[in-house]
Amino acid sequence: MNTRTLSCLALSMMVFVVGCPDGGGSGGNEGTGIIPAVVYTANDGSNTVSGFTIGAGGVLTATAPATFATGGTDTQWIAVSANGQFLYLSNQSSANISAYTINSTTGVLTATTPATFSTGVGSSPQRIAVSPNGSFLYVANSGTDEVAAFTIGAGGLLTPTTPTTFSTGIGSVPVGITINPTGQFVYVANSGTNQVAGFTIGVGGVLAPTTPATFSVAPNVPVAIATPGRP
Repeated sequence: MNTRTLSCLALSMMVFVVGCPDGGGSGGNEGTGIIPAVVYTANDGSNTVSGFTIGAGGVLTATAPATFATGGTDTQWIAVSANGQFLYLSNQSSANISAYTINSTTGVLTATTPATFSTGVGSSPQRIAVSPNGSFLYVANSGTDEVAAFTIGAGGLLTPTTPTTFSTGIGSVPVGITINPTGQFVYVANSGTNQVAGFTIGVGGVLAPTTPATFSVAPNVPVAIATPGRP
């Protein structure tokens, strides 16, 4: 099955509204402060991110500059930390994650150093999820039937957990991923086997399968997945 065709959107969008972060989970990197009112789009064809500030009546005005290079190819999905400080994108064909810091006033993006982080050879990363407390990032690797896991450090930098990836078991072609609002569980939509895989989040962001490990949605084909209060 062609994993590219399973992407719900060639253009993914994340909206920020001025306010305080949701503080879910415990510990981590989430701070308090004002979240900029910004919209970002992941632009697949040009491998860029477009930024807009939200004005009166919801009118969008392009940031300056208006676009930001991802440093990857086949840019598909986008996620932002709850405190509005960091933005992450999955680059399907180059098998990596792009990371940026967000200017809290202008919404302008600045690539981290390094700017990209590998999700593994042939991983074909899809949807990204950031834990409510800002400590961990998870991405569904549709090419290897795994979840890649990272800790989020100072400046939004990503460090692979140990181990670096976690198998979806009998599930195949994972494309969607979400974390529940308390930051205890990760759920993955396995489009190739019509299942949802469940994991608990342990120390250091390490994942362990729930018991049972998968939950059927057959004959439906799950692609996107979300829990209340979380994308």
